[in-house]
Amino acid sequence: MRPITQIPPIVNDALQAFHEQTGVEGHTELPMRQEQGITVILQRKRKVWRYETVVMPWLTQVHLGLLKTTIAQKKHARRMLVTRYATPDQARQLRDMNCAFIDTCGNAFINEDDLHVFVIGQKRELANEAKGGTLLQPGALKVLFAFLCMEGFEGRTHEEIKQATGVGVGTINRLLHTLENERFVFRLKGRPRRLYGKGDLINTWITAYPQRLRHKQVLGRFTAANEQWWRETNPVAYDAQWGGEVGGYYLTNHLKPQGVTLYADRLPQGLIIKERLRTDPRGEIEILQRFWHFRVDGPRPDVVPPLLAYADLVGTRDDRNIETAKMVYEKHIARYIGKT
Repeated sequence: MRPITQIPPIVNDALQAFHEQTGVEGHTELPMRQEQGITVILQRKRKVWRYETVVMPWLTQVHLGLLKTTIAQKKHARRMLVTRYATPDQARQLRDMNCAFIDTCGNAFINEDDLHVFVIGQKRELANEAKGGTLLQPGALKVLFAFLCMEGFEGRTHEEIKQATGVGVGTINRLLHTLENERFVFRLKGRPRRLYGKGDLINTWITAYPQRLRHKQVLGRFTAANEQWWRETNPVAYDAQWGGEVGGYYLTNHLKPQGVTLYADRLPQGLIIKERLRTDPRGEIEILQRFWHFRVDGPRPDVVPPLLAYADLVGTRDDRNIETAKMVYEKHIARYIGKT
């Protein structure tokens, strides 16, 4: 059985807009396995071009950085970005990266031997803007985080989801409705809901998290006289976990952290006193409040779920952190969604 029974509307909408702008026909093929992306096929006369899609409904600079890394890793793979709207500046950046893309407004870039397309400046549709609203709300991001961290959790009851996330049933309903409309959630008769397109949802989540939720969780910033204090500290003893650069270090053994991120339910006063941390609004230590109420069997109990460490690292936009983020993704995230 194919894991996805319908093409996400965003792909069909973008292909229709592309055809209206260029006259080039386009159609799709469903993946045979969950780890495969949807294939877009462009055809003009007897020439055919096939692309594996990367769906990113809401495009930001963080996404562009991830795309650049992906393209560098897979130079010979033919991929196409599908998004709701690419600004003129984003379109030029995608062209400079030689990244094929189409959006639902008719903007596009294709660079093939017999097919050259570059359309920019088509205006954003207000309807497209509204579709993304629910998914990007802080409460929805908390629920989506649970879905992405715990296999099959999307199939639980609304009450179970509420208890694990602290989010109201109304928000849960709206999120599930949006995911179903976007073909990310399917429910066959007599079976629990299933989440698909996890790779695309992860891309959306890690972009939205720093913009819509992370800053709301900050409990305080601090500094320490001993820059290496964290190496001898077990945060679990203070009901806390490493995120950010220290979390990335422990998940990969690759990074030399320059900043320290901790997640806890409240300020860990015992740790602050023991390590003599001083309040400093520009300090290298940040402590954030946990926004999840469930346990994940991750690789290390002293580190937050890998998806969150990944988002923290990508959100810095620092090249050395992006490199570590790739390692976290490949080692701890890709195997759970079937993508590399």
